[in-house]
Amino acid sequence: MAAVFLSDPVEIDLHVYLLWLKGLSTSQIVKYQCHSLLQDFNIQSPDNQVMELLGADISSKCHALKLLEPYLKQPGLLLKQMRYQVSPEVQKYMVCKYYQFDDIVIRELLGRKLTTRARKDLDEVVESTGIPLRSCR
Repeated sequence: MAAVFLSDPVEIDLHVYLLWLKGLSTSQIVKYQCHSLLQDFNIQSPDNQVMELLGADISSKCHALKLLEPYLKQPGLLLKQMRYQVSPEVQKYMVCKYYQFDDIVIRELLGRKLTTRARKDLDEVVESTGIPLRSCR
């Protein structure tokens, strides 16, 4: 007897994705989104239930991004994989943003000869730019 599994398409919040790419942790993204939500709706103090729901939602989205990251590292696999249903347009956007250069990091790296000390050089780039190491790689 064959087993059949159905799943819904993975919802990728592109704003959360961009924050995740910048190296923000889940809790930092929750704080950022909460601050934006408060400003957008002119709310003085957030309701605890709303905060919990927002935290759970963003945590779920970040978990999905972590599951997709191995495929982002090998874009050919992302296009062929069937486990996570993501539209081709969103896949293309995600890959483009994943490999997009950060101007500040590029300026720091220009003129440097990356050798076996590349990790140490990247640590120096992190210190001088304030960009998380994960985003400098």
